[in-house]
Amino acid sequence: MTYQEQLKNNNIHYPELNSLNPASCRAVAIQNKYPEFYDWLQSTFVLPVTFSEKLYLFYNNMTNPPTCRICGKPTAYLGMVRGYREFCSQRCMGLCPDIQKRKEETSLKNFGTKHPMESLEVKERLKSSVLSRYGVENPFQSQELMNRAKQTCLEKYGTEYANQSEEVKQKILESKRNRIMKNTPEILEIIDGDDVDIYRMKCHDPSCSICSEKYFDIGSNTLYDRTRIGADICTTRSPLGAHTKNTSLERFVQDILDKHSIPYETNNRTVLRGKELDLYIPDHNLAIECNGVYWHAMYDSEYHYNKWKACSDKGIQLLSIWEDWITNKPEIVRSLILSKLGIYDKKIGARECTIREVDAGVAREFLDANHIQGKCNSKIKLGLYHGTELVSLMVFGYSKSKVMGKDAGWELLRFCSARGMCIIGAASKLLDHFRKMYPGEHVISYSSHDISDGGLYRKLGFTQATETRSLYWYVHNQTHQRYHRTSFTKKELVKMGYDPALTEEQIMMNTDYLRIYDSGLTKWILE
Repeated sequence: MTYQEQLKNNNIHYPELNSLNPASCRAVAIQNKYPEFYDWLQSTFVLPVTFSEKLYLFYNNMTNPPTCRICGKPTAYLGMVRGYREFCSQRCMGLCPDIQKRKEETSLKNFGTKHPMESLEVKERLKSSVLSRYGVENPFQSQELMNRAKQTCLEKYGTEYANQSEEVKQKILESKRNRIMKNTPEILEIIDGDDVDIYRMKCHDPSCSICSEKYFDIGSNTLYDRTRIGADICTTRSPLGAHTKNTSLERFVQDILDKHSIPYETNNRTVLRGKELDLYIPDHNLAIECNGVYWHAMYDSEYHYNKWKACSDKGIQLLSIWEDWITNKPEIVRSLILSKLGIYDKKIGARECTIREVDAGVAREFLDANHIQGKCNSKIKLGLYHGTELVSLMVFGYSKSKVMGKDAGWELLRFCSARGMCIIGAASKLLDHFRKMYPGEHVISYSSHDISDGGLYRKLGFTQATETRSLYWYVHNQTHQRYHRTSFTKKELVKMGYDPALTEEQIMMNTDYLRIYDSGLTKWILE
C-alpha cells in the first residue's frame, strides 16, 4: 500500500504533487495548510534530512534516501523536481559500466575512437591550444606554468612546493595518525608526535615473560611495515637495532636465518669497500639485500646492477629480496633463501619421478605457488610427478629472439620445484625430454640477477650470450602488486585517458605506482 493510499484511508488531506512549488514545499506552509499531514510526515520519516526530502520520499513511496549505485554511500539531494544524484562522486560515476559505455558510444560517434584522446584530431587541437597559450607543446615544458604553480603554493602555503609546508605535513601526519588509531585498538597513547609518531602499544601476548611492563613503544612507519608483512610488532622481542637499520624486511630474513642457526653479518661495509650489504653470509658466499619499494624507487637506474656486479666479481652471489615479494609471496621468499643455503624439507631424485605434460590451469597454479615471478603463457608444460604429486615444472614458449640471424626457436620461460623440495636432477631430466621432442632447435633463456647467478644454466650446457643492465618495473605503492613495464607504455596510458602530451614517466610520477629498477639479467643459449 502506498503512503498516499494510507492517508486516504485515514481521511488525512495532503497537497497534490502538481500543485506544489518551491514556496509551498516549506515546512511552515505545509504545517499551516495541512497540519494532520505535517504531523504524520514528521512521525513517519524520522530521518536527519530536510523537510523537502521527506516530501520527496513521500511522493515517491521511498522509505529511505537512495544510495550510490557503485559504493553505497549517501548521495546529494537536488530538490523536489530532480530528486537525488545517482552517484556520490565523479569517481563513482566514472566507474559505472553504463556511463562508461555511453561515453564510448558518444566518443565513437563524434571522433571515431572509444576515447576522445585517442583521436588524432583531438590530439592536434590540444597541441595547437597549448602552443598558442604557452608556446610549447607540453604544458610541463612551460616555465610560465611552473612559475604560476610555485606562486600559487607560495600564496597558499608559504613554500614553493606543497609538501614543504608544515601545514601540509601536519595534515598528512594527522591523516596517518587517524588511520592507525582506527585500525589498531591496542594503542594506549601517542607519546611523541613530531615528524614520526611513537605509539605505546598494549602487549598482545599476555603469556610473554620477556618484559614486566606489558607494553612496548613503536614508530608509526615500523608499525605499518611490520603489520603488512606479518612480522612481530613487539619491539622488546624484536628490537629495532642500535641504529634503526634493522628494518622489518631485514627482520623477516633474519628470522629465517636465526631459525636455522645460520651465522651472518649485518650492514657489512668491508666486502665492497664502503658499499653496504644488508646481510652477508660468508660461509655460503651469499649476500642478501632487502629492498623497500618506496625508498629504492628513488635510486638511480643502475644502482642494483652495479652492486650485483661488484659482488659477482668477488665470487659472492647477491640475492635481492624486494618488499612486494615479502608482502605478497612470503613463503616463496622463505623457500628461495633456504634453497640458496642448501636447506630443504625434503629431497628426492628425479629418477624416482615420471614426466607428464601438465594442464594449463595446473601449471599456472603451480607457478603462482612456487615461482617468485609467477605464472606465464607457455606452449609446452612438462612436469615431474612423484606418484600423483607434481613436484617440478618446466615450461617453454616460442621465442621472438634471434640467434646468429635466425629464429631462436624456443625459450625456457620458467623452471621451479615445489616449495621446500629439492628434486635432484629435475632440470636436466625435463630439458633432455624436451630436446628429444624438438631435436636440433635452439633454446634460449634468461636468468634474473635478483635471484640467480646462472649456475643452473651452466650445468645444463647453456652458453652465456649477453648481459643486460637494470630493467624497470612498476609497483603499486599501497597493494605492492608488481607490473611489467609493458603494462604502462605511453600507448596504453593514453588508452586509459591520460594526457598524450606527457611522457610515460611524467604520467606515472603522478599515480600511485612506483618505478623500481632490478639488477638486470643474463641471456643464455643452448644450441
